[in-house]
Amino acid sequence: MKCIQCNEGVTVDSSTIVAFEKNGAAFLFRHVPAMICPVCGEEYLSEEIQDRISEIKNRCLEPGLSVQVYDFRS
Repeated sequence: MKCIQCNEGVTVDSSTIVAFEKNGAAFLFRHVPAMICPVCGEEYLSEEIQDRISEIKNRCLEPGLSVQVYDFRS
């Protein structure tokens, strides 16, 4: 697909790292399938991948959990 950000590049299948914090818990997702623009580096995640991240994040928000690492290859 054509990159929406730079309007020049055509995205390629690749993977990325997604990291964020929610409710004091840090999340790190490695090897996340993404479409990445080779011109500007903009990353696009499919709706399916976004849903999986949300599902995992919600399951992991347990009291006492401070860091969660998830590798999409496993």
